[in-house]
Amino acid sequence: MIWKLITLPWDPGAQTFDTSPLGEALDGLEVKAMAPVVQAQDATPRLTVLACCEPPPAPRTCDAWRGKLVEGDRPTFDRLSEWRGEQARTLERPAYHVLTNRVMATLASLRPRTTDELLATPGVGPMTVLRFGESLLKLLREER
Repeated sequence: MIWKLITLPWDPGAQTFDTSPLGEALDGLEVKAMAPVVQAQDATPRLTVLACCEPPPAPRTCDAWRGKLVEGDRPTFDRLSEWRGEQARTLERPAYHVLTNRVMATLASLRPRTTDELLATPGVGPMTVLRFGESLLKLLREER
């Protein structure tokens, strides 16, 4: 939860209130509750709003890596990401324990065809090849 305190100028005689600064201050946040408080300090009326908000979801880190790839490698990266998710669920492990985003980007770019080429890929070690080598090579062949 995030608490935001927004203070806006307020004209008590006005028929309407300009809420656009409030919308800008809360842009991208899911507002759970708001409490307006009218203040009249220094002869300048203000409207202060205390908002309890949910922060926006963090961007998926895969998206950052996907943006660094050349256009032709993106579908392979996306397929590797799906495959990694399936493996992680099966192993009941976090996805990065299977392959990191950096390794997936490298695999999508290099597209190794053999076990030796897979082992030569930065970030891929013997245990990765033993556990996932055949499956990875099959996936990479299908993505050609």
